[in-house]
Amino acid sequence: MTKLRTLIDTNVIIALEDDKKLEEEVTTFYREASKNSTLLIHPRIGEDIQRDKDAQRLEKTLSKVAKYETLEDPPRPTDEFLRRIGAKRNPHDLVDADLLYTVHKHCVNFLVTQDAEIHRWAKDLGLSEQVLRVPQAAAFFQQLSRRYVPRHSLVQHLPVHNLDISDRFFDSLRRSYGDSKFDDWFRRISREGRMCWAIVEGGAVRAICIYKEERDAADSPQIPLPTLKLATFKVDDALSGMKVAELMLKLAFQYGVKNHLESVYLTTYPANESLRYVIEDFGFCQVGTKGEELVYVKNLSQPANIPTAIPPLTYAILYYPLYLDGPEVRKFIVPIQPSYHDRLFPDCPGGRQMSLREFSEAIPEGNTIKKAYICKSKIRGIRPGDLLLFYRSHDRRELTTVGVVERAVRTKEPSEVAALVSNRTVYTYGEISHLASKGALAIIFRHHVNLAKPVPAQQLTEDYHVPGPIQSIREISHETYVKIAGAWK
Repeated sequence: MTKLRTLIDTNVIIALEDDKKLEEEVTTFYREASKNSTLLIHPRIGEDIQRDKDAQRLEKTLSKVAKYETLEDPPRPTDEFLRRIGAKRNPHDLVDADLLYTVHKHCVNFLVTQDAEIHRWAKDLGLSEQVLRVPQAAAFFQQLSRRYVPRHSLVQHLPVHNLDISDRFFDSLRRSYGDSKFDDWFRRISREGRMCWAIVEGGAVRAICIYKEERDAADSPQIPLPTLKLATFKVDDALSGMKVAELMLKLAFQYGVKNHLESVYLTTYPANESLRYVIEDFGFCQVGTKGEELVYVKNLSQPANIPTAIPPLTYAILYYPLYLDGPEVRKFIVPIQPSYHDRLFPDCPGGRQMSLREFSEAIPEGNTIKKAYICKSKIRGIRPGDLLLFYRSHDRRELTTVGVVERAVRTKEPSEVAALVSNRTVYTYGEISHLASKGALAIIFRHHVNLAKPVPAQQLTEDYHVPGPIQSIREISHETYVKIAGAWK
């Protein structure tokens, strides 16, 4: 990753190197800026430091300045530049002008200084966004390095070095890559501080997704940058049917979208057909090879050359969690009882997360991206690509979640419904039989987004004229949808 370049003024160096207790904003600036930026000093900084009349502090400061990298051969300000900023011809102003000129000539990305005159000059030149005081710089670099990390009650987010390399879970990976090669790689990424999502039961690893951000290069030139590489993606065979792979992918997608990455990718061997089937179903496309492995990538943003007539469901698969919601897409409000809502959407804000006990009892529907909803509604015409706005009834009485229809089937045969929904639904076979007795509507859909601002029933009725109570699936117009969507977007 290419680092930014930040020039620091004498007053900042003194604040960083003083023996006094450092202010919190100074320590924050140094800690956060060091992650994404090289801190530089100007070659003329020594002249500025020499003007310090405190002999002891001068000696200490000069001894500590050497640890900073010096900006190589910076340009000297022109007479026109000095006239433009109104710099006097005294040594102090000339050094300050030298510092500002490095920003003006694009030698550095930022200058951090507490000098009021430099800030006045920067404002006159339109450079205020690049000339920062320490508190501004601390806040900026803190924001730059902050990462949104999605959470789930079943999954730990932890450093790789907290995992036991001798765990039997890693045996198959060790066989695939070679014992020494895998162990060397694992130790290297542990030293790097690499993070992962993992499911651990009784101290044993059951599933893992080790990831890293790549901003300058990836395993194929066709991978949009910046990207999130899923370096190791493995689920214990004992968890087959639990949809844990979908859960890990959902976390990766959320991480990528929230942190403004362009794609997610991974590599896998051709023989790993089960993983390839899963990732292809969620929009990964093969774009090349790396040795004997296949390189798969999924875009997280819409490319510029997308076909204008792309079907809504195809779009939702390829660019998940994005979805189409234009006039050509029908929209439906779908009521769901709280107990079913908790199990189907456990990661919905304000909902109830699944417990480890529920996980061990094999209730996987909350893990999935692709889910199923069954009801007795007589509504017709629900098509692939249509939008479902799920409405949590009874307690919270609000729109909470958006899904995209993959398939809708109406049948009176319980076994047909059960086969269709598999383990993606919250309903028992007894409940399915009861619903199917008079004709059940089974909808397979993809869970795309939980609303950051759920829309309450009162607002639906009073502001958007959606009549209540909402007790069965109802279609809303595109115009009504646009107004409602404005409340959560």
